[in-house]
Amino acid sequence: MTDAPAPLPLALFWAQFHARRNLQKKAFRGWAIACVLGYLSMRLGGRVPAAEAAEQILFFVVPLLSLFFGGGVLREEIEDQTITYSFTRPLDRGWIYGARVVAAMVPVLLLSMPFLVVEATLLDGATGARVIIAGLAATLAYTGVFALLGLLMKWSTWVGLAWLIFWESLVSLAPGFIGHLTLQSHLRGLTGFRPRPGLLSSLWQPPSAPVGLVVLLGVAAVSLVLGGVVVRRREIALEK
Repeated sequence: MTDAPAPLPLALFWAQFHARRNLQKKAFRGWAIACVLGYLSMRLGGRVPAAEAAEQILFFVVPLLSLFFGGGVLREEIEDQTITYSFTRPLDRGWIYGARVVAAMVPVLLLSMPFLVVEATLLDGATGARVIIAGLAATLAYTGVFALLGLLMKWSTWVGLAWLIFWESLVSLAPGFIGHLTLQSHLRGLTGFRPRPGLLSSLWQPPSAPVGLVVLLGVAAVSLVLGGVVVRRREIALEK
């Protein structure tokens, strides 16, 4: 009787395989062109300060990329009816799902982190380091959330976009406990970026940097675990 293969090496191989597929898609090239042009216009055309440029990348670019690449973690294989190939591999479904989520994070990181690192070098040392850490944590949290959302509902892209616009962007600026229920608020606490002066900005108090980091990593971990549970228990019907 042969021993079962170790799951981690198989999952890493699966993640590497799908990461390469993600990077070969036309969508990745399109996003790459858009990100480069957007960054150049912001850095060269508008002369945007480094802190503001880092905010734009953290609060808008990373969430949108995470929504696009994370929301369809398994949807593509369900639609082209190749999901059974993945699920017949000698690897638990939860591990396969985790590998796909990691593969979705790769293009998000490649399209956002180089620009974020450049802006971080223009800030003071402590702030720059926090910005880089926040970029990594934001990718983990947002991609995990959108991957889980893609498992739970059909119109996950539109729901995720509405969540970003109406909850993350608006509610994160609310003072008190409500504002702390958003990922963006914890990103601000981690980076030290305060909202622009406004009606409620004087009342807004960010969570501390350690709390912000713990919450972001916790959301990423919980989303990944719940997604694995859903994938293990869910019966996926393929249309013929």
